[in-house]
Amino acid sequence: MIMTVKFYNKYLTLLRNAIILILCLGSTAFSIVDPQGSPWTHDIATWNLQEFPLDGNRTVNTMTLLIRDLEIDLIAVQEITSENSFETLAGNIDGWEGVLCPQDNALQLGILYNTETVAIGPVSAIFQDDWYEFPRAPMIVPVTMMEMGDTLRFTLVVNHLKALGGQENIDRRRAACELLKSYIDSVRQGGGEERWLICGDLNDELDVPEEWNSFNAFLHDPQGYIFLTEEIMDDRRQASYPRSGSLIDHHLVTTQLRNEYTGGSIQTLRLGDEYPLYEQYVSDHRPVLVRFPGAVNSVNDEWRNSLPAEVNLSIYPLPSNGMVNIQFNLPKNRTGGLLRVRNVNGQIIDILPVDGNFGVKTWENESVGTGIYFVDLQGLNSQPAKIILLK
Repeated sequence: MIMTVKFYNKYLTLLRNAIILILCLGSTAFSIVDPQGSPWTHDIATWNLQEFPLDGNRTVNTMTLLIRDLEIDLIAVQEITSENSFETLAGNIDGWEGVLCPQDNALQLGILYNTETVAIGPVSAIFQDDWYEFPRAPMIVPVTMMEMGDTLRFTLVVNHLKALGGQENIDRRRAACELLKSYIDSVRQGGGEERWLICGDLNDELDVPEEWNSFNAFLHDPQGYIFLTEEIMDDRRQASYPRSGSLIDHHLVTTQLRNEYTGGSIQTLRLGDEYPLYEQYVSDHRPVLVRFPGAVNSVNDEWRNSLPAEVNLSIYPLPSNGMVNIQFNLPKNRTGGLLRVRNVNGQIIDILPVDGNFGVKTWENESVGTGIYFVDLQGLNSQPAKIILLK
């Protein structure tokens, strides 16, 4: 019986790995996670891949599937231990490329990106000799992202700060943040790039007391820098390091880039909820994804420009992978009307009648696919509400 069980378990393991390999070799009929990007947003993730490849070729094959399924544009990665496996991963995905940080390190930094939507400039490393502050030198990448005619430009800093607790490690992270802020400030004050995105495994939470906070240099300058991850730090379901329930992987932007983020969103991707083998094959960290509005900002049709906020419309869930609830609150002199759902080109694709001054209307949307849509009320000036479908 023992031999039978061992053989059965070995057979299941071989079968599972064969299925992953088959999927990675070109089948597009299967997916292991839902898409999170869209053609209307600039999608950027930071992802600690835990000594990539954690489980050899299984990890490379699984990551191939995950990246294809997620349909995002740019991934900043940490803890790459094999350059060959990294190159194999990038080569597995049509239209994608990968670049590692110029500094050689046992745990490399890098980026993976879709060449159809992302272009990069020369890659460099800074503070290569400052081992105390930076056990891994930050990676600097000029980035241009293009979606449906919309362009987003910024300089990306990929980082992986000193890990673990204790005063010495806090001091090292704090000193790293002070050096990095001074570097970026000097570039900006000298007339250089104003839009910066600093992301990576920063190995600390944002809401710890000031005396133990690694990020004081940035947090004390809210006019210059904003952590986008502040939006989700109070939600423990957004933990990027689930073993401790901590959000320690961050996106930090200068205020100039924050202006480009208006209408965007950020979330930790709980990929293990969809793919149970995630921690076994991929990482003990979850990726944190930020979406900057893309082509949606270029929609300037007359129907949108003439709508001041007199009607309150809100959408939930956002984003959604199915039916969408549209909550409406109308002025006292108006009861009911027609909710109009439009695509990003301003074309009406659905009309939903509503009654009363307030309530909730469900849009079932079976006939449309992934994308960004807008809803407004016919005959009343109102700011349209945005719907994000991820099917």
